[in-house]
Amino acid sequence: MQAARHVVVALSGGVDSAVAALLLRRRGYQVTGVFMKNWDMLDEHGVCTADRDCEDAYRVCQILDIPFHQVSYVKEYWNDVFSDFLSEYEKGRTPNPDIVCNKHIKFSCFFHYAVDNLGADAVATGHYARTSLEDEEVFQQKHMRRPEGLFRNRFEVRNGKLERPGQTFRMGTQRRLLWSVAAGPCLSAAATSVSSTLAGWS
Repeated sequence: MQAARHVVVALSGGVDSAVAALLLRRRGYQVTGVFMKNWDMLDEHGVCTADRDCEDAYRVCQILDIPFHQVSYVKEYWNDVFSDFLSEYEKGRTPNPDIVCNKHIKFSCFFHYAVDNLGADAVATGHYARTSLEDEEVFQQKHMRRPEGLFRNRFEVRNGKLERPGQTFRMGTQRRLLWSVAAGPCLSAAATSVSSTLAGWS
């Protein structure tokens, strides 16, 4: 019997990444959860919000009975994301730190940690986006001949099936190589279906 693929999920402590881990478990994957601490910030009560998110991510792993790991990229975030944000802002531009964070932290530091340290076969996030590879797989699953010229040998990051704005623009800077080992279990789901999945979580 072939061993289940090992997927490392980036858990933020929020709903989407928790459901992503749940869906992967239900599909029979070997799942590991990782929480990334990228920023040190206290709320009005002096509590570090990242620590609170980490506790939520840990509870998700306990409920799903999967391994949990925590990594800190505070230094990397400051040097590669926040400093760049300040520099661009000083030049009169309006940068988007989420895009830079995806490039340098989620799909660089986290990606290499998951593969090199945890032996991941794939990584997953709670982002709402899909790829042209997924569309092509639909034709294969239904035994339909792929229309000539439809994909034109291009790789694209596309919008998910949402009633709310997707996150494709945040993911478009990632290298194609990454997408061959990256997965977003929520990518084809509507926002309502993710909420209903969480509501039925037992």
